[in-house]
Amino acid sequence: MRLAPRIAFAALFLSLARFTVPGIATAVREAIELRPLPVEERRVEMFGPFYEGVMKAAATLSPDEPIAFLVGDDFGTGLFMNFYLFPRRTALYADVDSYRAGQDAPERIILAGGEVRFIAYAEARAAEMGTSHVAAPLEPSAETAMQFDIPLVSSGDGPIRDRYTTEAVMVNAGDQEATVTIRMNPAGRVATVTLAPGEMRTWNDLVYQLFSTLDAGWLRVQADQPLRSRFWFVNRAVPDADVLPHATFARSFRIPHRAGSRIWLLNPHDRRLPIRLGEGEHFLDPRTLVPIEWPVDLVVTSEAELYVYQSWRDASGATYFHWPEGS
Repeated sequence: MRLAPRIAFAALFLSLARFTVPGIATAVREAIELRPLPVEERRVEMFGPFYEGVMKAAATLSPDEPIAFLVGDDFGTGLFMNFYLFPRRTALYADVDSYRAGQDAPERIILAGGEVRFIAYAEARAAEMGTSHVAAPLEPSAETAMQFDIPLVSSGDGPIRDRYTTEAVMVNAGDQEATVTIRMNPAGRVATVTLAPGEMRTWNDLVYQLFSTLDAGWLRVQADQPLRSRFWFVNRAVPDADVLPHATFARSFRIPHRAGSRIWLLNPHDRRLPIRLGEGEHFLDPRTLVPIEWPVDLVVTSEAELYVYQSWRDASGATYFHWPEGS
């Protein structure tokens, strides 16, 4: 009876040896080759650019500076970085949402992957989104225009997991190269896009991709060739995509009351604009977009044209809009 267990153990050992012996031999050979090198050079040879990146990061950090690591599903990499960046306080996060949800999350972020580098939150957010779109199909309108205004664009975050972007598609419908000037208001940021005849361009986070910032506002688009385009307000967490129309300016708007909604007031002018909200007189700053809440039906009037619309959310996080026609 004692012979059978011994035979079984021998069989198991031989079956494992078939796979482990080559690995052990490789490890022994590498150890012999690395032995003459100083410790730091051994680590560089073993871990390559990853280790060099960790050491460069350590050289720029004070000993008491906390660090956030975005490691994806590779928490082993995060533990390795913890070891070499000690005594600094470190926190590991699988993704941007877990970083946002973390209490007292460190401001400095290191993206751990093939290379190790410091990264701004907005850049980490963009890297995680990649090139995917929520709006489908991503097709421009049939109509063309050379100048128009988009009443709301956004790149930013809401409650945890809510992630707002503006998706867009633009096609040069002319027979000459198109120069498109895009101004984001009220910040006044300006970007220029060049499109060959018939060329189509798409964006899944227009504000960040054009202006390298997280912000919200409205757009004025001007081109020297006719454009076919379409823009969407997107919450990637739901996911939800709402088509954004061109703003149609007027001097008077009537907005019905809806509990929990916001009313948006857009001044397209380069000057302060006097307006009446119900019976009260107010002013809108130049090129501003202001959200307000109002407890009853609202009539907005002005001596010059403006645009007014309404938005609200449901329990799932989907956003809805009322785009009224003024008079």
